[in-house]
Parts: sequence; structure tokens; C-alpha cells
Amino acid sequence: MRYFLNTICIAVAAWVAVCAWGDSPLRASSRLGSPAMVLDPPYPEWVQMYRLSEKNPSQLLLYLEDEYLNEKVPNHRTILEEDNKWRQLRWYALARLGDTANSELIPLLEEFALRWEKQTERTEVYQAFADLARLTIERIRYRMQGTDTYIRAMMQWAQLTPPTLQSGAEREWSQTWRRKQEGIRALGVAKAREAVPLLMQIATEEGGGYADPGRFAARALARIGDRRAMEVLRRKLTLWLPRYTLATHLPLEPDEPDIAWAYWVMRTDGMKLSEAIDELIRSIDEPELLRQDQVLRHLGKPVVPALIAALKNPNTSSTVKGVAIGVLADLQAKEATGVLLDMLRYGKDGLRADAAHALGILRANEALMDLMEAAKQDENPGLKRYAIIALGLLGNSLAEPLLLDIVTTHADSNMRYVAAEALAKAGTPGSIKRLEQRLAVEPSVGVKGAILTTINSLRKKAR
Repeated sequence: MRYFLNTICIAVAAWVAVCAWGDSPLRASSRLGSPAMVLDPPYPEWVQMYRLSEKNPSQLLLYLEDEYLNEKVPNHRTILEEDNKWRQLRWYALARLGDTANSELIPLLEEFALRWEKQTERTEVYQAFADLARLTIERIRYRMQGTDTYIRAMMQWAQLTPPTLQSGAEREWSQTWRRKQEGIRALGVAKAREAVPLLMQIATEEGGGYADPGRFAARALARIGDRRAMEVLRRKLTLWLPRYTLATHLPLEPDEPDIAWAYWVMRTDGMKLSEAIDELIRSIDEPELLRQDQVLRHLGKPVVPALIAALKNPNTSSTVKGVAIGVLADLQAKEATGVLLDMLRYGKDGLRADAAHALGILRANEALMDLMEAAKQDENPGLKRYAIIALGLLGNSLAEPLLLDIVTTHADSNMRYVAAEALAKAGTPGSIKRLEQRLAVEPSVGVKGAILTTINSLRKKAR
């Protein structure tokens, strides 16, 4: 009977969690997690490990063996990023074992903990893994006692206050922080809505340094998807600094929503897709930038008509128009060519430069003459620079004489540099002689490098 009630509780909790997410028109393209926005995407190995853990958690024990893990990340002792990956693969294996394994694996985890504590090299690293293995064992034992017991225990972990860091007590300090972090994460994975008030409180607390419980709590709240946390996520989102703390350095887990995506799913709850797109565009004028551009890019082609309409509307702010231009270019929305040409010809100075760059990205050959005119003028340096870059992206040899003239005669080394790069695509072998002559007298080392690269590219075209 007790097992039956626990099963019902789990099913109801899952249904409630789905309801919290189910009324937003925003949909991730993957069954797992969400698009990565403020966090790095999951390691491909994590995705494999997640799927393994769903079917047979014991297979994750391989990642606890040094020999196996060293084969997966062979350069971990010489490259810092690879060493981080080596550690994070092992951390994730232990984390997923805590989420999914049963008590039969506990003796094996105890063996690993004892083995790691006996290591004589990288002792701090292996001690940390030993501590994490023991936390994993505790989590498994609590899970085996039922959902209510597990959630209560994880809430107790999340509320821990680590001791003041003192010399000689570093391991005790790190053990307490690790227990707190694992408790916070576990509440998110379990989608424990009863823990939302606690997690909101932790998310708003200051301090913690690199351990950063507040951002771990924000990640847990994003997993749970409860709209009560929307403003907390908003505040965290505006202050998010990539790779600044442990919580921002760890990539997304495969089944984890990015906090920016989670925030917008909550904010667009109950809207139609067209309404959600309008809300995303309108909100760009708000004081904080909330990754609207990334959400719009992920939504793809359905956003194009609304973005074009925003560009045509004279009441749309320059801020919104600038974001709209960038998204349209990234989506390769060739239907925006006409309005972008109008902006290049008649728009405000900053937006003219954005439009020029976008037309280059779209390979809009109908903009060639307008881009050449923009590249000739010197009154607006930003427009000139992006027009030159766009001419390179078009790769049309009609622009070659103009670009060659800029490389060889313009007073601004920045303009000479981008023109040299553009010539690599828009130029022909006929420009090589003048480029070689310029190379002999060019005072800028950077421009010399760009000219030399372009000469080599043009020689390849001659073959």
C-alpha cells in the first residue's frame, strides 16, 4: 500500500510539473532539456550517460574507473579545459547514480570511495570524489525510503550553512558546500514544488563566492518550472556572468532547461505563439536584456514576419530594430532583404551599419551598389566598416577595385584591414601585384598579416 501511495504521489507531482510548463507556446527542438543560452550545452558524453542511466545506471560505474575515463579524456593532465571535462564527466556519473541507482550499487560506490581516499597523487581531487561518492550513497538510501523522505532530506541539505573557512579545515568546508549544492540540485531534478519557497530564498541570498548556492538554486527552480519563481529567475538572469562561479561554469545537464528559456516559458504561459513572439519583441525595450534574441533565434522562421513588421514600424525603437536585424540575418531570412535595403539607404546611422552587415550575411547581391556607395563614404566610419565586410561576404568581383583602393590608400588601418580580408573573397589574382607592393610599405603588422593571407588565397584561385 505504501509503495502504491508513493507511486501515485510521484505521478501527481510529474503531472503538476508538466502543467507548469505545458501552457507556453515555446517548445524546445530536443526532447531533452532546452536550447543553451546562458549556460554551455551539455557534453555529448553527458547525453550518452543520461540515456544509460535511464536504462541501466550500473553502466555509469565505468566513468568511476580511471583507466576508462582517461581514454575518454586523454589530455586531461596537460590541458586545463580537458581536466575540467575529466572531472565533470565523473561528477555527472555520480550525480546520475544518485538520481537513479538502487541500493545494490552502494557496496561498489563504497569501494570507489575507499580507493580514491588512498590515492597519493592529486589527493585533493580524489578526496573530493570520495566525499561525493558518499553523498551519492546517502542520496540513494534516502530515495529508497520514498519520495517524501528523500525530499525532506534534500531540503535539509539545501539549508546547511557551511562553516567559516579556516586553515586546516578546508575539507570540512568543501564537504558542507558540496552537500548543500547536491541537495539543491536534487530538489530540482525531483521537481520538488514544495521546495520552491526555500529555493527562492537561497537564490536571493548573497555570498557563497565560487560555491555560489544562489545560482544553483536558480538552476533548480528552472527545472521545477513553477511560475512563483519567475521574478527570481529574472533577477538572476540579469546578473548572470558566464563561467564566473561553479554554477555558471557547469554546462547544462541533458534534461535541464536553461534559466533564460525557463523564464520565457513561464512568462509566455497561456499565450499563443504569435502573442509570445510579440511579447519577446516588445520586451527588448525593457531595462534588462533577458536573452530575447536567443529565444527568437531558437523559434526560427515563425518570428520572421513579426520582426520585419517591427523594422517597418516607424514607432519601433532603435534597440528593438537592432536586435531584429541581427536575428533576421542569423535566420537567413532573405524575405527581409527589401526592408534591410530601405534601412541601409534611409535609416539612422547605427542601424544603417547593422543593415549593411545583415545584407552581406544574407548574400543579397541586389544590395551590391548600395554597399559600394556606403563603403566609399568616410562620414560614418561604422557604416563604412560594415559595408566593406558585407562586400567581402557577397564575394562579388565588381567590388574588387574599390576594396583594393581602400587597402592600398586609406589612412585608417582598421579600414585597410577589413578591406584586405574582404578582398580574399571578392578579389581576383589580378590584385596580387598591387597587394605585394602595399605589403612592402604597410606600417601596420596586423594589416600586413591580412594582406599576406589574402595574397595566398588569391594565388589559390589562380590555380
